[in-house]
Amino acid sequence: MRILMAASAALALIASGAAFAAPSNSAAAPSAPQQAQPTAPHKVAMRHHGRDVIGDRETAALNSLEASGYYTFKDIRPDGKNIAADAQKPGAGFVHLMVTPDGAIKTASGSAT
Repeated sequence: MRILMAASAALALIASGAAFAAPSNSAAAPSAPQQAQPTAPHKVAMRHHGRDVIGDRETAALNSLEASGYYTFKDIRPDGKNIAADAQKPGAGFVHLMVTPDGAIKTASGSAT
């Protein structure tokens, strides 16, 4: 009878999770003294005081090219007020294009695409 009571008490402890509870750190002494961690210097978030006009123009030019069916681009660069780029439509070769500030796309010969 005592064995049965001890076994049922052990099962009750296991079922409640008390037998596997982690010991509290409040009673245990630390194994080594804790040292203060060095603090990293305060970093301030970078803020741009001005807009990236060339980057905005290139982004607008790439959006215009993509809307016209060009999906592969290389050698994108400012060319005066225009943006020059080599672009490729699926299944075709690269062509040299100029994108004007208003988003019009022209070939190197000056014709609109």
